[in-house]
Amino acid sequence: MEDYYKKKDRLIMTKQDFIDNIAWLFGEATELNIDLSEYPCFGELKTEFYKILDQMYIDGDYTIDEYYDAWKLRGDNPELYRVDGIMNNQIKYRKIDYYAINKYVDEKYRTDKNQRLYYLYHYDSNVRTVGKETYDFKIVFDYIRLVSVIQKGCNFK
Repeated sequence: MEDYYKKKDRLIMTKQDFIDNIAWLFGEATELNIDLSEYPCFGELKTEFYKILDQMYIDGDYTIDEYYDAWKLRGDNPELYRVDGIMNNQIKYRKIDYYAINKYVDEKYRTDKNQRLYYLYHYDSNVRTVGKETYDFKIVFDYIRLVSVIQKGCNFK
């Protein structure tokens, strides 16, 4: 992986992919007890994350923690959240709908705010439009080191 990134100095991706990648880095680093202060690039990445998040999700003030936790709901059927972005527990499920909810997700992640983020991810036109915009990401050595450490840590989970 390091050899691949050393040959490049930038990545071109969508803004949606960028914030997903940074949220993943943050979330995995937290779960693996990696001290992000050892990686100066993360401060800049986090600043860019919030700048893009605010462009996309204009209806609220969300944190990187909430975004990462809401991401865990992505295994759920998004139709469950169509009522104001909050899970509609009144829906009568058919037998096939048994799989509509990811049963491996801890209920603590199904907060109203996380459910709202999940809803917006699927149904908000601004989130979809801004998320599709191109983002030019400059790769620094620090970033390569951080991704490498996290990937190695994930192999031992």
